[in-house]
Amino acid sequence: MKVSEAIIQYLVEYGVDKIFTISSNTIAPLLDSILNHKNLQMIHGQQETMVAFMAAGYARATNSLGVMIVGSGPGLTNSITGVTSAYFESIPLLVLGGEVARQSFGRGALQEGSSYELNIISMFRSVTKYQAEIVNANSALSILRKAINTAMSGRKRPVLVTLPVDIALQDIGIVAESGSFAHNLSIDKTTLSGLMDRISEARRPMLLAGSGVRSAGAASLLTQFVEKYSIPSATTMKAKGVIPESHSLSLGTYGF
Repeated sequence: MKVSEAIIQYLVEYGVDKIFTISSNTIAPLLDSILNHKNLQMIHGQQETMVAFMAAGYARATNSLGVMIVGSGPGLTNSITGVTSAYFESIPLLVLGGEVARQSFGRGALQEGSSYELNIISMFRSVTKYQAEIVNANSALSILRKAINTAMSGRKRPVLVTLPVDIALQDIGIVAESGSFAHNLSIDKTTLSGLMDRISEARRPMLLAGSGVRSAGAASLLTQFVEKYSIPSATTMKAKGVIPESHSLSLGTYGF
């Protein structure tokens, strides 16, 4: 199959059911491949900033990976504001960006974003957790897997993968692998025991909750915890609401 088809197939097998996009010539192979999957919904925005915010909003609402596909040059630069927001909101977002054919790099091609011209990879470096350009067909899926793994592990954040249109149309010798990544975080019992000792010995304990509580789905557990130990609690601005502000132990939000 072609690289574009393998990428879309891998995303479907990973569990992606919606892709946010806006049509562009450099991403035409990817958009064509989406049409081969009846259960994969393609949602069009009116501008790339909107596409990024929609994908990030969907990722936040479903606690899953958001996927967006936008064209080269202005398609990607228009999306930076939304991607930056996702970065600081710790939202996992896969940004698939189109790119002109590699044989046109450095020759002034329309909307070229390679390192010879606009250098999109460099522009996104401060607002994405991982950035890569697919330079040959057989590296496409390994780069995609690494990008998704990076977005979904640790502190979740956006990642960028760019795909030159000529690479997208090449045949690939590796079929997409099914399955998804699983990430588990645990605290050793000694550390946890020491923490509980310090809490029980504290004369005036206070808890400050961050937005990771929400993304972990642990808001109700946190409320039970502060009630059990009668700990007054505040939240960061991005975690507003993980502890009901009507609760007698709530101190509201802290910070700017």
